Amino acid sequence: MALNPLSEVGANPSLETRDGPSLSEVDVSSDYGTPNLLFLYYIPYIPSSAKPAMDELKEDLWSWHAWELAQAEKQVKRQIDSGNLPVDDSVASRIKRTNYRAKVVQALRDTSEVWQQVYDERKSSWGPVDVKKGEENGVIGEQLRRRYLTEAGLPQPLSVLLNVVNPTIATDTQAGSKYFFSHSYLKYDEAAKGFQPDIRATTFSVTQKAKEEGDESTATVKISYDDYKIRFDRALWAEQRQLAKDVIEEGMAILKVTSLSFFIDVSNAVSGSI
Repeated sequence: MALNPLSEVGANPSLETRDGPSLSEVDVSSDYGTPNLLFLYYIPYIPSSAKPAMDELKEDLWSWHAWELAQAEKQVKRQIDSGNLPVDDSVASRIKRTNYRAKVVQALRDTSEVWQQVYDERKSSWGPVDVKKGEENGVIGEQLRRRYLTEAGLPQPLSVLLNVVNPTIATDTQAGSKYFFSHSYLKYDEAAKGFQPDIRATTFSVTQKAKEEGDESTATVKISYDDYKIRFDRALWAEQRQLAKDVIEEGMAILKVTSLSFFIDVSNAVSGSI
């Protein structure tokens, strides 16, 4: 049965407070170590005078993403109760639930989040290419680094993350498995003495299958990309977040274990085009 996050999110989730079963009633916390859904923050070194403004921006971004994760968790719970998502703790089930969370986040951004606007969406693919069995890890890693570091100009710390998760990606042959990374650059304008967040999302999926039935020596690999940028209206979000403080609080606990922060000089980090 195909799961439709659009129908599950609700007509106006921006106004939802906590309702229904508490998130704590179903323990799927082991899912949060699955790298299919990550929120990445790139934080520049700044003068001490700018720290209060940075703290405010981080709070805006964190609360927004926490709200998304709490909404996604509600939908996962509902789908588990309906029998549409598995409840066991296998790796395959963790990936399936986490992929569904990413679908809900995407559905929210596409249809419900009035405080942000998706733009410059670009879809592309690499392959299919025949790869010798055992070499998939290196080939996939090389293509991901080329896509996101060389072509898109994402900061170098992403390379470290890709190196860590790449073995998991290379061995994940589950059909339909995707990897959704949300990137937030807390860019500081020295001249204006202020911040302008540069927010992007990258989604990719890797398809692997034997070149020919019965031939285990060669695999056919394809990588599909769907990436976009976001305009974030902080003033509007400041109004909306007051309506869902309890939801945000629940989501913060999830965000802490599904996010990474990198301290870097991002003044020239975003030079490419996704």
